[in-house]
Amino acid sequence: MAVDLTPRSQHERALTEPERALVHSQQRLADAQRIAKIGSWELDVASNELVWSDEIFRIFELDPTRFGASYEAFLDAIHPDDRQVVDAAYTTALKSKTPYDVVHRLQMPDGRIKWVHERCETTYDDEGNAIRSVGTVQDVTSRVAAEQAAALNTAAIESSINAIAFADLAGRLTYVNPSFVSLWGYQHRDDLVGRTASELWDHPTGACAALAATDLPGGWSGEVTAWCADGSSRVLQISTHLVRDVFGRPAALMASFIDLSHRIEIERQLAAQLREKEVLLREIHHRVKNNLQIISSLLHFEARKSRVRPTPQAFTELRERLLAMTLVHEKLYQAENLAVVDFSDYVSSLVRALSGSFDRRHAIRFEACSDAVQLPIEQAMPAGMIVCELVTNVLKYAFPDGRAGVATVSTRVSGGRVELVVADDGVGFPDRFALRDEHSFGLELVRSLVAQLEGELELANLGGARVVVSFPAAAHPEVRGALRRGA
Repeated sequence: MAVDLTPRSQHERALTEPERALVHSQQRLADAQRIAKIGSWELDVASNELVWSDEIFRIFELDPTRFGASYEAFLDAIHPDDRQVVDAAYTTALKSKTPYDVVHRLQMPDGRIKWVHERCETTYDDEGNAIRSVGTVQDVTSRVAAEQAAALNTAAIESSINAIAFADLAGRLTYVNPSFVSLWGYQHRDDLVGRTASELWDHPTGACAALAATDLPGGWSGEVTAWCADGSSRVLQISTHLVRDVFGRPAALMASFIDLSHRIEIERQLAAQLREKEVLLREIHHRVKNNLQIISSLLHFEARKSRVRPTPQAFTELRERLLAMTLVHEKLYQAENLAVVDFSDYVSSLVRALSGSFDRRHAIRFEACSDAVQLPIEQAMPAGMIVCELVTNVLKYAFPDGRAGVATVSTRVSGGRVELVVADDGVGFPDRFALRDEHSFGLELVRSLVAQLEGELELANLGGARVVVSFPAAAHPEVRGALRRGA
């Protein structure tokens, strides 16, 4: 296949007309191969002599003067990982007397990879021996790159968590990915392919509007309501784009969907929580005002009695009562839920703080036996102050003359009511003790707080003093949960 490439101006006139026609034909063939990136080759099987066209040398990026012009030299030019595959394909074609067709890689000296497509046919003599193989080599690097990119795009679309669909220009679905099938609640793609967008969206005019806006620069984005297979609906974020062919003509529509239902539900919950926090904030201001009023009343009563009681003792008792109020707020702001107080934990903390302020704290042992009771702050505050008064009375009066003893503080829920019990094994109440006849400030405060809770107060001598306060549980979700657990 060697061609004399000496410039025609030097000797073209010496050629005969058939020779000039042959030269022109060969030149046209070389030009066609260069444009199509297809080279031709011929192998003499017996002599192992290989002839390549100029285009193959360009594809392989080899110097013709240094090429060995043999089958082995050809194999050396192939990517190392593909040599065995190519050799096996050619050898199998010779044995089976079938055409040779293979796509493989070339590795350039600078590390670049090229892909080529080879075809070959072999002629045989009467005994079936291979005589000559002729074939073509085409550079298909661009095509393979495009196919690989398309495969990657397909894999990405198939595995995308977003619902993706393609449709023709009339809006009829031609492809949907698994996420699309799942989002609409169907089992198979065939249940959706062929249907129109207007069948799956909230209203045909909405679907038409989206389709009409697809050709806008950057596509179109909006919200639609999807009708699912089970009849339910979901709010979706949709982004649509117009897909054009290689000539720039509109070819298809692509749409991507994101389910907004979960986000909308979260936004609804956040809005409800915000409203609840606003209500709680207003309620906190109201409670602070009430607490300040309580403090004012306590100071008023103590001032009235200051003539008959030592002032330091009066302010110590006032401090203990304020401790009960302060501890409620401390437990409240430490909790995740600003609406309720863990009352069992609160009682334990209050008892420790009160007993720690008395000199005889080591002689009197307190035991707690409580359910996990959650109280709203409007109940936790007065109940806490009741505990403060009753525990203080135990510390001051239950065990005179330095004697030791045990006191219990318990809370439990039963039958929709909260029951608070403070008991000890001390000297008990005095003989002929009548609650309604007692006029100490502490007992007056307890009676007032029980009335505030709409509760009941019982006192008894049972091997010591026993005080039971019961009141209805507030209709709060956390309290109802505690009631169910304690039932």
